[in-house]
Amino acid sequence: FMRINHKDTPLLARHSWYRFIATCGYVGHAPFASGTFGSLLAYPIYIWGLQNYISHEEISSFLYIITAVLSILGWLSISLLYKETSAYDNKAIVIDELAGQILTLAISQHWLFYIGQKTKLIHGLSIYHFSFIISFILFRFFDIKKPFFIKYIDSMHIYPSAVIADDLLAALFSSGTIYALYYIALNIN
Repeated sequence: FMRINHKDTPLLARHSWYRFIATCGYVGHAPFASGTFGSLLAYPIYIWGLQNYISHEEISSFLYIITAVLSILGWLSISLLYKETSAYDNKAIVIDELAGQILTLAISQHWLFYIGQKTKLIHGLSIYHFSFIISFILFRFFDIKKPFFIKYIDSMHIYPSAVIADDLLAALFSSGTIYALYYIALNIN
């Protein structure tokens, strides 16, 4: 059984519940920037959480639960796709980008709110939009560039857990960057 990685070839799998999940409702089949579109799917989830929970802790808890559910479903659906196609980490698989983007927001949304309020960088944007845009830009940067050992984890993507893990690591790096910005904002007079 030969392992192949055809990131840029069509995902040749029958229509199934696990393909639907791995591609986030077939969003992953976008003709370009499928990972970016997968990350953007976090926006309605984030806004829903902000509108339905009162404290930052409740919002973060909601987003952590969503991240865990997506990670488990992602691992399962990627495993089943691999068994069917022997292709791994195809560009159509975007559930990992969605999980990573939501984890970035779960960890850092409180810091982003503070940065937006303290630095007055918003200029007409709501704090909700500001926080999502900053987290989105940073997450996509770390997910695409894969600095440090994220690239090593990504090279292990013959394992479904590594397909998910590199995006969760990108979320941690994004959140670390946001925390550094938050620390700077704390010290602005």
